[in-house]
Amino acid sequence: MPGAAQQDWDLGGYRVTGLLGSGGMGKVYRAVDADGLEVAIKVLHPHLSRDQDARERLRREVSALHRVRHDRVARVLDAEIDGVDAFIVTELLHGLTVDQSVAEDGPFDGATLVELAEELADALAAIHGVGVVHRDLKPSNVMLTEDGAKLIDFGIAQVGDESRVTQTGLVVGTAGYLAPEVFAGAAPTVPSIDWYAWAAVLLFAATGQQPFGAGPFQAVLARMTQGAPKTDTLPVGTAAGLTAALHPEPSLRPTPDVVIAQLRSPHQIIPEIPAVHAAETRRITREEIVAVPYQPTEYQPVADGQPHPDPYIPATPPPPTASMWNWMAYPPQLPRSAGVIGGFVLVAMALATWSAWTAGVATVAMFVLARTVGISRVGRWRLKMRHGNVSTMAIVGRTPWYFIRALAGSILPIATGLFFGFVVLAAIVGGLWLAVQIDLIDDDLRRIGRTAEMVGFALAMLTTAVMAWKWDSTPVRGKNGQALDFSGPSHMGMRRVVMGFAPSRAARSVCALVLWLIAAAIVLVAISTIGDVVPLEWMPERLRFIW
Repeated sequence: MPGAAQQDWDLGGYRVTGLLGSGGMGKVYRAVDADGLEVAIKVLHPHLSRDQDARERLRREVSALHRVRHDRVARVLDAEIDGVDAFIVTELLHGLTVDQSVAEDGPFDGATLVELAEELADALAAIHGVGVVHRDLKPSNVMLTEDGAKLIDFGIAQVGDESRVTQTGLVVGTAGYLAPEVFAGAAPTVPSIDWYAWAAVLLFAATGQQPFGAGPFQAVLARMTQGAPKTDTLPVGTAAGLTAALHPEPSLRPTPDVVIAQLRSPHQIIPEIPAVHAAETRRITREEIVAVPYQPTEYQPVADGQPHPDPYIPATPPPPTASMWNWMAYPPQLPRSAGVIGGFVLVAMALATWSAWTAGVATVAMFVLARTVGISRVGRWRLKMRHGNVSTMAIVGRTPWYFIRALAGSILPIATGLFFGFVVLAAIVGGLWLAVQIDLIDDDLRRIGRTAEMVGFALAMLTTAVMAWKWDSTPVRGKNGQALDFSGPSHMGMRRVVMGFAPSRAARSVCALVLWLIAAAIVLVAISTIGDVVPLEWMPERLRFIW
């Protein structure tokens, strides 16, 4: 199998174009199928590929997931279980996980929390209907996309953990999301553990904090077995519904429909929610611990009674670490439009030969427009992830703010571009002045001067555009530093503008040709005026006689 450094290679009929992530299970690559559809390919590590039991479990999981055709589940599209390189092809999603979304935009509340609960409930019902249990539902395994919430990384990710279970007798999970009955030895394959994790994910989404608080693992585990989640910041109804859903006794938990009904009435407790009393407090000994804390690492009994420090559960999840994923935290990449964008640059250069001020104003306006469109693209995408379909008026209402951000962010790139553009222009003027000084120019001085002016302004405009474009190549980033687009806002915005009037490749080719012809016509007109111009006021006195 090619190494991670190789990006353009073929695997099972798919063209691999880049590495998305890696982890204990293997590596995940971004790829394109024969129809040009972007997919994610999870290539399992060789040691897992050699484990026949793991392959068999993987085969059962993939077979079950193939039967799941639901909008709330990241679909498995293809798999190769028996080949030398075992791999799975999944849907490539674009969005943020729940923990990333909370870090970027704060906790969920009201209708957004209800919508998240409904979408996740639909997803769990779909996979349970075909006999699949997620077994590791947590905020980082729930993706928020433009089409709503979707489950990712279930079943397959558990195969490797299951092979370790047979070796160590441990169950790998996530403290605060793994149901208490699993700690007591219940099989981690019953649907109730997914519904417990569902309520824990909703509690995290509503508060932005770990469901059972922070502290040593033993303390968090005690709160879980007591049925004492951290709900003190929530409205009374919301707190009652989620507390009931996180009861340590599965038989006493309300159904998901009842919990959702309670979330719709956050400020009052509905009759269907039972009074939840804390379970009897009982300290769980180390020998009984069969699960691991957040960011799983095996937690085992210590021989000879030696002390073993408890893992510490932070109040909020730690930043995402390198792991397997089949998603990208930004909108889908737009097609490249180098021909059309290059055509706009050529038109700007041509305008500079005619009127430098006109070319400069047009270039700045286009740059600010592109940045505004790029920033609004990310803003609209984030709104849709949290609120579903967003009205046109909501986007229009935010446009002035997007424009202000774009204008403020354009100052430095444009200033940098103008600086280097004037450097180029000064170099040409200086070269012309030197040529006059040493009598290298003795022909039609007027024509030569106008030609130098045209070339100088065209090259200065080219330098300005290129430097501003390069300077603005940094992607839009969120509050926690997460990149929210493939490239800078002007790059993505310009592609979006081009796609607006030339959505197909053929249309973009025609548009590029038209722009090149317009640039050529402007240059020809400018050339025809050589000798009929007035010297510019900014020219040094020594050079004015050229005109």
